[in-house]
Amino acid sequence: MTQAKQSASISDLLRKRLQEALQQGTEVRIRLASSNFYGVPVHLDSEFVEILCLFVDDTDDSALCERAVWLIRLSEIVAFSYPIDSWSKERLEALLHPTEEQAEARNSDTKNSDP
Repeated sequence: MTQAKQSASISDLLRKRLQEALQQGTEVRIRLASSNFYGVPVHLDSEFVEILCLFVDDTDDSALCERAVWLIRLSEIVAFSYPIDSWSKERLEALLHPTEEQAEARNSDTKNSDP
């Protein structure tokens, strides 16, 4: 695969994931060479993505919510992440450290599914 085709497929994948986040209203994280951005995409075209960032000061009850919109050139993006699943602390701990009952149930499910 040539470098141009590889770059085009990577940018197509990036654009696809950004489009999905835009349609679903999910937060994304974007890393550029010199900075990071977190927010929800509000606009996407062939060259730029606009990311809406909301900031709330949790330490001050009377603080206002601030917002900023960042216009980011797609060609400057070094890394991009988006949530695919989220777990509560309890669910994550249960997945990492199952109880004996859960482990036994999993083992019996595995045995029953073997041909």
